[in-house]
Amino acid sequence: MANHRESWALENRSPKVLDISEEDREEQSTRSRDSSQTSVPRPKKEMSERDKFISGLGNDDQTDEEERENTMTDGNSEKEILVVASKLKNYIRAKSGMNTSGAVVDVLSDKMRELCDQAIEAAKRDGRKTVMDRDFG
Repeated sequence: MANHRESWALENRSPKVLDISEEDREEQSTRSRDSSQTSVPRPKKEMSERDKFISGLGNDDQTDEEERENTMTDGNSEKEILVVASKLKNYIRAKSGMNTSGAVVDVLSDKMRELCDQAIEAAKRDGRKTVMDRDFG
């Protein structure tokens, strides 16, 4: 009978609180007191465009639709892979026993973008803001 605890295994638990010696605690508290008395406020760092985008502080003069359009068309975002390559390769191998080239995921992602664009247009024609399964048909 297999048992996950073998005779050679030692059971240890990680410490819940970092063990700090008394000397280290005193040194740490002295350092924090000294730094709080002599601290000079640091100037605020300028946020990068990426940080502004992540925190939602983008340009206020752009509409939401323009922002969404720009996020997919700037830089390499346009060529982002939309397919899980390992799942695709596993499917092809299970179905046919064939290998899959690395370039397949790029081509398939492009095809998916085209299909999504067509579905978006179909949803807009129907006056919806939600893309549904029927938009792909």
